[in-house]
Amino acid sequence: MYNSKEHYADIRAGLKDVTSTEMDEDKDTFALGDIVLLLWSRLWLIMTVTIVIAGGAVCFGLAQTPMYEASTKIIVGQEPAAADPYNLTGDVQGLQLLTETLVVGVNSRPIAQTVIQRLNLSINPNDLMANVQVQQLVDTQYVQVTYKDSNPERAQRVAN
Repeated sequence: MYNSKEHYADIRAGLKDVTSTEMDEDKDTFALGDIVLLLWSRLWLIMTVTIVIAGGAVCFGLAQTPMYEASTKIIVGQEPAAADPYNLTGDVQGLQLLTETLVVGVNSRPIAQTVIQRLNLSINPNDLMANVQVQQLVDTQYVQVTYKDSNPERAQRVAN
C-alpha cells in the first residue's frame, strides 16, 4: 500500500543528498534540495495561483464584445478632360497630393456626418471617426478605408 508520509520522507532524504549551489561567494549558500523541497511543499499554492490567473484571462476574453472589421479600397484618379488646367491625371505628383488629401478628408467630421445621414445611423460623428482608419497603400493610387464595429453589417455598410 502507498504511504504518502513514507514517500515524502524518501523524497526529502533524496533531496538532502543533492549538492548545494552557491549564489555568490559573499552570500549564504542554498542547498538545491531545500529549494526543490520548498517548491514541492508550495506546489498547491503555485497551482492555485496559476489556475486563478488562467481562469481570469479566459473569463476576460469571453466577456469582451467581439469587434468586426470591414475595409474597402478606393482608387484615386480623375477622368481625363481635354482643356482642364486643374486636371491632375497625367501628373504623378498631383495624384500623390490628391491621394494624400483624400486620406485626410475621409476621416473628417463632415464626411462622418454625411455617412451617418446616408446610412441612417444613430452614432456620434466622433465615435464613427474613432473607429475609421484610412491609409494610402504605398506607391499606389489606392486608399484603404477600414471600419471597426461590434455589428458586422454596420461595419460593412460604413466601410463601403
